[in-house]
Amino acid sequence: MAYAGQALTDVVPPHRIRHFSSRFTAVAEVGSRLTCEGHVIELFDQSGESLMKLALRMKDQRDEIKLLGEAVILIDRPSQ
Repeated sequence: MAYAGQALTDVVPPHRIRHFSSRFTAVAEVGSRLTCEGHVIELFDQSGESLMKLALRMKDQRDEIKLLGEAVILIDRPSQ
């Protein structure tokens, strides 16, 4: 979980993260090469903020999913 959180804060400043949760789906063995991925699942406005919901997952070198999660982050939307 810490690895996924670190990967998220590597690309999103911590002050923009509104929500982060994750759960383990399988044991990661010592020495595994882990990769974190995310994709956008929703854009929405709430309490005057423009937000993006991300689906997150971490998998090992055999493409076995070890962790699933989600994050909601504050985004800047272009003015219309």
